[in-house]
Amino acid sequence: KRFNLKYEDLSKSEQDTLSGWLVALQNNAVTTEGIRMYFIQMRRGVEEELTKYNLTKEQDLFLKARLRNYMMIEDFLTGPDKAKAALEKALENIKRKN
Repeated sequence: KRFNLKYEDLSKSEQDTLSGWLVALQNNAVTTEGIRMYFIQMRRGVEEELTKYNLTKEQDLFLKARLRNYMMIEDFLTGPDKAKAALEKALENIKRKN
């Protein structure tokens, strides 16, 4: 109401993002997993927008830039988990060889 917007005026991805924010605010806790999920939602919203056929060249460029940024942030947030999984796999291979 404060911004003269109605829930129905939002796109599907904006509605999903808003719902995610409301849940996070109600839980009152910010976690790495919550942040990661937020960026996954944002990335999916951009991917959905990129599938539209009537984008201008500028819109296409900006959406691709946003997508790239979200992908890099996701990689940063999941890096430790990926590194741990790779280390565990390497140790498992060493164990099998012995």
